[in-house]
Amino acid sequence: MIKKTSFLCSLLICSLLFSCANTPKSEKPKTAEPYAEFTTSLSAEGNEQFIYTETYPKQERRSKKKAKEKRGHKGNRDGARRSSGQRPDKSKKEERTSEQLQRQEERKQQFYTNLEKRLKIESFCTNGYKEIEFRTKQGDMQLIGHCLQ
Repeated sequence: MIKKTSFLCSLLICSLLFSCANTPKSEKPKTAEPYAEFTTSLSAEGNEQFIYTETYPKQERRSKKKAKEKRGHKGNRDGARRSSGQRPDKSKKEERTSEQLQRQEERKQQFYTNLEKRLKIESFCTNGYKEIEFRTKQGDMQLIGHCLQ
């Protein structure tokens, strides 16, 4: 009876481990939707202006300081870096930079798509707009523009 129970337990554990090992990983982590803010005003000349801002949740951002802390470094008690005799792999660094640039470009394209949708919903700048200034700060994006007459 004990052998049968231990056999069933080990069979159950093995099947659980096997099922967990074969769980497919998602290609891309799902990103949270940004918080969008749209404000309008009239300039001194009477032109309609707007400011459109998208702010991403803090979990989406990653400061350089945290990235460095996460990577860590090899050092001795004096804080001096130890030489391992190997140079850092530049291709991996270039690949990460390329992925970051691609992600930034995708976000920027999505930003402009969201802005166009918002302008259409608000029936604002129906004849188009001129971009006055575009800003990015820690992944957040803001566009200042005025409507064409």
